[in-house]
Amino acid sequence: MVLEIQSRRTIKDEFYMFPKVVFSRRFYLLTLANIFSKLGNSLSEIAIPLFVYQITGSAVATASVVAIAQLPNVLVGLASGPFIDKFSPRTVSMCCDGLNALTIMLIPLLFSVELLDTTILTLLVVLSKAIDVPGETAKQVLLPQIIKRDKLPQEKANGITAMTDNLADLLGPAIAGILIATIGALYVLVIDAATFALAVGLIYFGLRCHTKTDAAIKAKNAKSSFKQSWVYLRQHKGVWRLAVYSMLINIVACALLQLTLQVISQQYSINEAWLGFWFSAFAVGTSLTSIAYTFIGHRLSHLRLLQLTPIGQVFGLSVIFGAVLFSERLTATLPFLAEIWPVLIALGMFVYGVNLGVGSVIDNTLLQKWVPEPIQGTVFSIYTSLRWAGVPLGTMMAGYFLQRAETAWLFICFTILLFLAGFVWPKNKSFTAIEAAETTR
Repeated sequence: MVLEIQSRRTIKDEFYMFPKVVFSRRFYLLTLANIFSKLGNSLSEIAIPLFVYQITGSAVATASVVAIAQLPNVLVGLASGPFIDKFSPRTVSMCCDGLNALTIMLIPLLFSVELLDTTILTLLVVLSKAIDVPGETAKQVLLPQIIKRDKLPQEKANGITAMTDNLADLLGPAIAGILIATIGALYVLVIDAATFALAVGLIYFGLRCHTKTDAAIKAKNAKSSFKQSWVYLRQHKGVWRLAVYSMLINIVACALLQLTLQVISQQYSINEAWLGFWFSAFAVGTSLTSIAYTFIGHRLSHLRLLQLTPIGQVFGLSVIFGAVLFSERLTATLPFLAEIWPVLIALGMFVYGVNLGVGSVIDNTLLQKWVPEPIQGTVFSIYTSLRWAGVPLGTMMAGYFLQRAETAWLFICFTILLFLAGFVWPKNKSFTAIEAAETTR
């Protein structure tokens, strides 16, 4: 009878269940803190590569800084999990966001006194990324704990979290593009530091009721070890497949969002406001799929989404490359077309975002279902390290092709990686068996 009632539930019914998630105070405050933290990351991802390219004029140098900055995602992630399990995700989140605010603030301060060179800038960017990895992972661990304590619908809670992440992705580039065009990339980093400070305040004052609970979790999770997490991973193929899939998707996404678009905008003398518009179009696309997943995610096949969305991403990238090629071939003879091809890039970014946005929601939903709570901090950290493992290589690849003005080969490599991601997942019966095995604890 219960199954029959659930099967008759309409989208309208799902909408009226929405307040059950929205009015959870702990969930709301964590979500707000996550918005500020993500907003800070979004500002950094645009402002820092653009700032490096402006002071060096080299795509390879910019790619090197961005690639080196990604190494902490792999190295620090492997070591941060046990600390999250031991000291509580709340404590780790606050400490990391606070230190990140100070690190980012050092960039404009040192530049203002003429003590900032490329080496120091690279070290500060690496330090910021190293601090950010455990902080973001800690927030990921806090989320399923709140979902469990407040008895929230999992798909809806993850969908709302993804929507707010996309909201930060939407506002961050738009704000960054406008601010960079008016006050410069350097001073955007001051605002970037302030967003991390706001996240610290929200976690500290808003989730103080978690203090006692966190102590209990700390005592419980202290018994979990790094070794136990690896034993768990060796026995669960689904997590490994998900990590490889995310790594391939991430190589393309990071190379595109953290380097390729910034360099293209500089090489073709595009106003920085267009850069913000491109990222905003991308965020609109990711937001739409997150909203859809929030209401109907439990009705969709995870396998089909994992298999088909990389193909949709290829289509979006094809539109972007076509726009760049269109610019190279036609704007020299028809100058009035110069204002059209940036719009086509925005369209391609929207399509790419529509197909990329649902991926992170599925990641979080499956991991929360599969991984036991006592080892979530360590397993989530290992998973994060694996999904970022290929990003430095992908970023250097992008820098190499962009420096040589071989954009076509870069997008061909992007396409190959995305098609490989689609083939990571087996047929329906095998996927069902994997999901059943992972859910059984």
